[in-house]
Amino acid sequence: MLANNRQYQRHRINRSLNHIRDHLTGQLNLDQLADAACLSKYHFIRVFHQHLGETPNQFISRRRLECATAKLIFRPDSSITDIALDSGFSGSDVFARAFRAKYRRAPRSIKNADLSIFEELGKGCAQKYEIFKPGHEVLPIESSSLSVDIEFKPAYYVCYMRHIGSFGDAGNSITNTFTKLQDWARRRKLLKPTSSFIGVSHNDSNATPAGRCIYDAGMVMDDEIAEDDQVSVQLVPGGYYAILNVACIPQMLNRYWDWFLGDWFSQSNLKRRKGIYYEYFPQSGSLPVKAIYGAQLCAPIENPNPPL
Repeated sequence: MLANNRQYQRHRINRSLNHIRDHLTGQLNLDQLADAACLSKYHFIRVFHQHLGETPNQFISRRRLECATAKLIFRPDSSITDIALDSGFSGSDVFARAFRAKYRRAPRSIKNADLSIFEELGKGCAQKYEIFKPGHEVLPIESSSLSVDIEFKPAYYVCYMRHIGSFGDAGNSITNTFTKLQDWARRRKLLKPTSSFIGVSHNDSNATPAGRCIYDAGMVMDDEIAEDDQVSVQLVPGGYYAILNVACIPQMLNRYWDWFLGDWFSQSNLKRRKGIYYEYFPQSGSLPVKAIYGAQLCAPIENPNPPL
């Protein structure tokens, strides 16, 4: 049961944020988002701004720019036009104007390795760029010891708590959110030794200001449940995924993602598809939800063996 009107509104805004995440590279308009939130357009704009400090259009524009900025780093061989279109911009000129307005430089500043741009992009983004320079060691172990599996994953019905803000030192804010979720499930006798958890980041934390990062700490449910004053629900779609199994301290998780989405994918013949990238913590139960106990990094891909 929802305790107050603000919690009721939070669920509705969460649905609109999920819709933006899932359709960021396509056509988005206020009518769609207001419908997803089951609010009138006027009321939706007002409530969205109250919860996030931005209008829906400002939020979408920022997210598309951050998405394109990350792709400039992750996909150095892609053209600026391809990156712009794949990030929801109508053309490279529109993207270039938005990029220049934000960073006071052209997008090709990254592609031309003008490292001074990182004064605007931030230290974290600069560190990520270094990861993709030839000869730079990304991981604390030999990458040859890592293996990536291809698997068809089922859809997961997930109850989740959404963290908006800095991920904290070494991911502590995320760990604390998972702990709150486990406490919630324990009080309702929903927590089992076989319970599994899912973490979904809406952002590349190196291209997004810390205070605006979004992370969903979720628990896989066997049956549908009602949203309440603490948890929301969503469906994580099934499909084919490339899966990297890791066991590491929280500080290293992003570096495994960097190697996985950068070096490994660039050398594979797999085609990524639009979808949710997530971290899967199998059968964590009452253990703290941390990668040190084992996690799967799951990246959506097209069917590797399409029918002829």
